[in-house]
Amino acid sequence: AIPRFVASRDAREYGIAVAALAVRIQDSHAYVSGRIFDDEIVGNGYPPIRVRLIENTPVVTAIFDADAARRAGVGIGDVVVAVDGRTASERLEESARLISASTAQSNADKATLVFMNGPVGSKVALTLRDGTGREKQAVLERRREDYLSLYHRERSGEVVRILPSNIGYVDLDRLAFDEVDAMFERLKGTRAIVFDMRGYPNNTFF
Repeated sequence: AIPRFVASRDAREYGIAVAALAVRIQDSHAYVSGRIFDDEIVGNGYPPIRVRLIENTPVVTAIFDADAARRAGVGIGDVVVAVDGRTASERLEESARLISASTAQSNADKATLVFMNGPVGSKVALTLRDGTGREKQAVLERRREDYLSLYHRERSGEVVRILPSNIGYVDLDRLAFDEVDAMFERLKGTRAIVFDMRGYPNNTFF
């Protein structure tokens, strides 16, 4: 990696060289951060939708701003065909090359978080395909996001609830510290408790 560092002509090339080294580590906890890398190479602006790979196809699985999505004509289940005039697969491959991950699945999951990114305040032009196979165009504004907060938006509904047959349920992806005592109090009479650990650890799991 050192010759590539030395050969870098500017901060952008240096940032990409550092990312290439991080990728070689193959550790999902290794990441690159810095003004040039975050603002220009990857982009800190996220459109208000979440995309996941379903059978190797990028599909909209969550919407974080219903009004913006409705105005743009974006719906859950839409397939992302192109981003800013480039195919979704090209953008995903480009993003994946900058991401350190311990498995191919982790790499793909992280790539879908950022492959539509760009500068904060800029517009992303998407080509989408709906459930009928019809293609449509959509434009969304990119917004600054806390990268980690994107992990905690996969599910809705009550964080703590009682399921049929008196089974307790706790969504550890979203449970907050100040909810722990009340959670145990509410569920103390249940037959069993399901602690749903899908998502990203939210510290309360301890």
